[in-house]
Amino acid sequence: MKESSILYKIMKWFMNWFGDIKIFKSPMFIVFGNTSYKMKGPHERAVLNIIKKGDVLLRRYEKFISGRLIPGFYTHAAVYIGDDRVIHAIGKGVCNEDILTFMHCDYVAVLRPPEGTDADKTSKLALECVGLPYDWAFEFKNDHRYTCTELVHHCLVDDLVFDEDIKKILPDNFLRSNLQVVLETKDI
Repeated sequence: MKESSILYKIMKWFMNWFGDIKIFKSPMFIVFGNTSYKMKGPHERAVLNIIKKGDVLLRRYEKFISGRLIPGFYTHAAVYIGDDRVIHAIGKGVCNEDILTFMHCDYVAVLRPPEGTDADKTSKLALECVGLPYDWAFEFKNDHRYTCTELVHHCLVDDLVFDEDIKKILPDNFLRSNLQVVLETKDI
């Protein structure tokens, strides 16, 4: 699907709009935009005390509809590049964001690449992708458009090994790779 096609533009607009809707079961109501999250100061400090340059972050929102469309517990992935910055792919494209902003969510996991992984190379690859478009076709191929998991895979491609042969990577697949889980806020 070409970025210039009308269908692509409509799908991009719809998914950006759709991703900001939250549903609450009891009492039943719908909210558009941000409300409160389970991540609080102690959780954020725990992440900040343990995270290292080159680590992978996974996050989850409890109430966003878009999170219900992605199988597994975690629904988003990012690369920590140091200096309190993460690089991740969202509907608007690949962006460089403050880690505290990134942690406005319900749960976070910190995963560490294997010993010997070049964190500077990982960070450099991530920074080179900032500004590139989101992969709304979800094709998982090297075409300089990225979903969040494609971006993480791109940055760690030489150091990432999965337990299974997979064609599309979901955030939870990183839990079944050679990345070491060093913290999950759901356990705090």
